[in-house]
Amino acid sequence: MANKPLQSIKFPDLPDTYTVPVVDNTLAVSGAAADAKQTGDSLADKVDKVSGKGLSTNDYTAGEKTKLAGIETGATKTIIDRTLTVTGNAADAKAVGDAIASEDKKALAAFATDTATGAVASFADGADNIPMKDVLVHIDPVQAGSGDPSPDNVRPITGWTGAKVTRCGKNLFDVSVCTNGYYISTTGDISPDATSMYSDLISVNNGIYVFSMTNNDSVGRTIRIHGYDANGDWIEQVVTGNIAGNGQSGSISINISGSVTFIRVSLPNDATNIQLELGSTATAYEPYSGQTYSITFPTEAGTVYGGTLDVTKGELVVDRAMVDLGTMTWNYSGEDSNHRFSANMPPNYKRPGSAAGRANIVCSSYASNPDVVSVVNALGISGYQNSNGIFVRDLAYSDVSTFITAMSGVQCVYPLATPITYTLTPQEITSLLGANNLWADTGDTEVEYRADAKLYITKKITEAVSALS
Repeated sequence: MANKPLQSIKFPDLPDTYTVPVVDNTLAVSGAAADAKQTGDSLADKVDKVSGKGLSTNDYTAGEKTKLAGIETGATKTIIDRTLTVTGNAADAKAVGDAIASEDKKALAAFATDTATGAVASFADGADNIPMKDVLVHIDPVQAGSGDPSPDNVRPITGWTGAKVTRCGKNLFDVSVCTNGYYISTTGDISPDATSMYSDLISVNNGIYVFSMTNNDSVGRTIRIHGYDANGDWIEQVVTGNIAGNGQSGSISINISGSVTFIRVSLPNDATNIQLELGSTATAYEPYSGQTYSITFPTEAGTVYGGTLDVTKGELVVDRAMVDLGTMTWNYSGEDSNHRFSANMPPNYKRPGSAAGRANIVCSSYASNPDVVSVVNALGISGYQNSNGIFVRDLAYSDVSTFITAMSGVQCVYPLATPITYTLTPQEITSLLGANNLWADTGDTEVEYRADAKLYITKKITEAVSALS
């Protein structure tokens, strides 16, 4: 140990000054002694061994610990990527699966389409509020009266300047358009009655329908269902039935057949829960949910006497026209053909093409009769297969001038060789979920609709099972 030089220290309150040595405790070592010192210092900083634990060279950082702590519960769940990269039929299958998984009604409905046709296009598996793929309406001339037309039984022909297309759910009965205070008798006569009402004309197809209602009268009431033809003329009382009063409910089965195109129902005006539906069994009441779409034909089309209207595409195709026979130039060949008159139809007249097709015209005063061309005393009107000629045989006339005078105002509707197409504004008609009925005032209807997937599959399974039995 080396001594430092002496230092003088002054102690307060002591009379004398003392001199003491200051000792330097620093250890200056080298060689083995230095190694021993270093070993001692290291031992002072050591970590004692803990039972069950060992040392590792895999250093774990604080950042990694923080990251691990931030992982949520369930992070160990296996996630499978189900993405399918395919083409062709497999791609279609994937698209259907995706639509089902996402419950995308429009995407799903695009894969389930079906058709319905008739005076009433009816289907039971419509998709909810989905636009129908196509609605095609036929346009037919309306001829008043009944029986064969003749000079003594003139049946005027009416065309169209527009069409009304109606879509409703399963219930076809619209109570809001009933006529109150009247009833329809067994013979089709309409008579006053303060306790009754009758429906508007309701479009129907041949088949089975069922009418149901609740009778709130104090006594049982008679329900009469009447049938009408395409012109709205009464044909017959189709069926009648009685429903008990005092709030009792009942139903009547209706079998539509023959030329019945419309029906009317005569019933008490205090009835409730009134329903007309397709089928033989009455189901739970649903209010009438009809919607009517009105389409006006272009002015340049004039009055349309025949053709088709594609509502969804906005396309009117006119394939028939009307001519007044009094405006045509007639010839008379009575000497060799027994009172047969002939004339040329307008240039766009479509020739019949065969003897059987001669009766391709509709006339207000003569019945179509292909025998007029060649059979003596065969009365009526006919076209000719090899020319634009038209023939009328009427024994009442033997000179052209008198015949032309009589023909003034006589209507003749004929087919066009080249139909005329007009463009309209497309109309979107949506379907209801489940049962739908769709009809037009101008003629039959053809519908291509998008079906609800579950209802469509159920229907197809039922059809397949029926086919096996």
